[in-house]
Amino acid sequence: MLKKISGFVFIALAIILSFSFVQRFNEFTRSILGVLQIARDNPETYKAGYTIGVMTYWLIHIGLTTVFWIFGLRRIKRQK
Repeated sequence: MLKKISGFVFIALAIILSFSFVQRFNEFTRSILGVLQIARDNPETYKAGYTIGVMTYWLIHIGLTTVFWIFGLRRIKRQK
């Protein structure tokens, strides 16, 4: 029973993170373009560090969302 409850909590967290990703998708695309701009140009140090930090945030955000979905769905599966 505790496994199912933790599975539902993981899925709830995944849904919240998924909604926040959809809401902030424009910022995500801008961060991808910023990383491409760093590769193409030679920006100042502050802007390069900020862009890499934002992209790191998005990678962690997407990774956590995926992990929560996977573990949540595994936990609520019926055991035979």
